[in-house]
Amino acid sequence: DLNWFFDEWLETTKPLDYAIGRIKKTSGKIKKTAGDEYDIKFRRIGQMQMPIDFTVTAKDGSEQSYTIPNTWFQKNTQATTLPKWYGWGKLYPTYTAHVIVPSGIRSVQIDTSYRLADVDLINNYKSKG
Repeated sequence: DLNWFFDEWLETTKPLDYAIGRIKKTSGKIKKTAGDEYDIKFRRIGQMQMPIDFTVTAKDGSEQSYTIPNTWFQKNTQATTLPKWYGWGKLYPTYTAHVIVPSGIRSVQIDTSYRLADVDLINNYKSKG
């Protein structure tokens, strides 16, 4: 069912803009992975919502792909599917993804395929310094 997609694209003028916020190492919610866990905060700046694909590049050069489904849609993908991001407009404008990266995070990038019609690509990439 893609009615939500056509409603967003054909019946509104809402902008589509997501950004990567804070990347924070967590204290370890899972004992076996203590020290390897990170919270990545995403912000929906525009009011249009879409599923988000993002890639985490580890310090050892490996890459992990993730997808965050939106309220209505969950796609079939090879990426790790995270819990849905419920919300629209000004309701729940942030989402925190919890990931495990044993060698540490070098960078995070939203939409490495460049298929998302995001109006500001500069805030779709963040390195962890």
